[in-house]
Parts: sequence; structure tokens; C-alpha cells
Amino acid sequence: MKSFQFKLITSPLIPIKGTWVDAAFFLAVFLLLSFSALSLYYTRKSERPRILIRSGATVVFVFLVFFCVCLLRTSIYGLSQIGWDDFKAFAHLFTFVVIGAFTLVMGRIFCGWICPFGFLQELSHKLFPLKKRKFKFILLGFILAAVGLYFYLFRPATDVFAENVISIWAIGLLLIIFFRLINPKIDPLLLKIKYISLVLYILISGIFVFFSEAWCPIFGGEIDYASVLAFFIILLSSPALSMAWCRYLCPTGTFLSLISRLSMFQIKNGKGQPASERPGKEICPIGALKKDKIDASACIWCGRCIRHCGNKLELR
Repeated sequence: MKSFQFKLITSPLIPIKGTWVDAAFFLAVFLLLSFSALSLYYTRKSERPRILIRSGATVVFVFLVFFCVCLLRTSIYGLSQIGWDDFKAFAHLFTFVVIGAFTLVMGRIFCGWICPFGFLQELSHKLFPLKKRKFKFILLGFILAAVGLYFYLFRPATDVFAENVISIWAIGLLLIIFFRLINPKIDPLLLKIKYISLVLYILISGIFVFFSEAWCPIFGGEIDYASVLAFFIILLSSPALSMAWCRYLCPTGTFLSLISRLSMFQIKNGKGQPASERPGKEICPIGALKKDKIDASACIWCGRCIRHCGNKLELR
């Protein structure tokens, strides 16, 4: 591994009992989630709070704190340490606990308001939107060719599987987007792949095969062959389909989507109209507006349908 040197803070700001565990990261997540929930509840008609909070979260996690945001993987490791090293268990679980708690209240608000990787994907789609399908296929072909060249030049000599887990995930995303563009009607089937992704992720992490996340090059301050490849595949493919990684393969987002089914608050159709009668495809960045309902597990609580479709934020 090689480390980038752009992290402004490389040691704990608020160390817990003088250890490597930084309470500042926990506080940052808690405050950002709190501001997000309050902003969504009280300023539903404005996009500005979400833009400001997402930009601030990206600055905090990318340029300031050194703590990795690999929530699911670290949580799996933390669970394995309970009873053996309870401090390590706490250190690897405490961030996921606060995110899980907020998810039980406000759904996948972490995905829509905090996660820097989702923000970069959404931004990439906004800055370079591709309307015509043929241009999307050209983009996918270009990315696939670049991936082949990159693999040929920089492929690892040993541990090919372990070194390529996350890049295999990202290449799979290209295939999903390809089939989605060919036949949009199979989208409900493709969306089920995220559960397979979650199960495989947990199984591989459960046997302690260490592999990088797609966001490691910037959020973890580390760079390696597979994470760089996956990061650019996901980011460059975003103009073809908004937030495709978050829709179909993100293990953390999928796990949070399962929790969000139990959330206290939900966004529901307003004005007595089904979602299909509204311009949902243009409004929802992740395709959560379905034919006759809102997919609560997919919804990232961006609030756009509240502002543009008259949908409502209500207690369950």
C-alpha cells in the first residue's frame, strides 16, 4: 500500500484513552447525520442544505479525518472481536451503530446526505449527462477497453483473486449497466443482484480475505491496484446511469436498505397520485419512484420528490 499525503489530520483529534481510536470521527458522523435529518424535516423545499452538508461531509472524510469509512467490513471484523478484544470490537462498531440508529429513524439518509462516494457519482452524472443510448454504449466500451489495458499493465503477480475482488465487483457493474441499457424492463431483476452482492461481500469478509473498497484511494488515504480500478470504473460509468453502484452493488447501501424497511419515518406518495404519474425518472437520482409506490429500501432521502412531486415525509 502507498499512502496519499493529502490528509490534513493523520492522528486522532479526540483519542479515546490515548489510543488510535478517534472520537472526532464518531462526532462528525453524528453531527452530520443530525443536521441532515433536521434539514430534511424542516427545510424540505430547498436543495441547498443537502448540497452544503454533502460538500462538507466530503471535505471531512476525504481531506480531514484519516479514519476509513469501510463500514460493513470493519463491522464484520468488530463482531468477530467481541469477547476476544472488546476494545477493538468497540472501535470497529461504534460508527456503524450510529449510522444504523439513524437509518432506523430516517431511512438511508447516510447514503443521500453524507456518503462522499455517492455524492461523487451523482455529481459526475450531473456534470456529464449522456442522454442518447448510443453514447452510453460508447462510454461503456471505452471504459472496458481502458480496464483491459490497465489490467494488462498493472495486474498483480500473486493473490489474483484477493487483489481483484473489488475490481471484479466494478467490472460486474459495467455488465449490469450494459444489460440495463439494452432492456430497461429487466431492471427489477437486476436490482436483486445487490442482495447477492451483500451476501458474497459478507462471506468473503467473514473468512477474513482482506480486500480494498472502491473508495479507498481517497477516503482511506490508500492506493492499490484494485481500488483505483474500481473507483474509476464506478465514477466514469456514472454519466451512463445515475448512481449505478448505489443501485445495484453497494454492499453497505444494501445492508442499510434492509434496515430502512423498519424506519420510523417514510416518504409516501402525496396528493393521492401514484408515483408513475410524476416525472420520477428525471427527479429521483436512484430510481426509487416505481410504478405505483416509492421503493423505501432504495430511497436515499434526497427530498427531491417532496419538493417536485408533492410527496410527504410521515411517521410510519
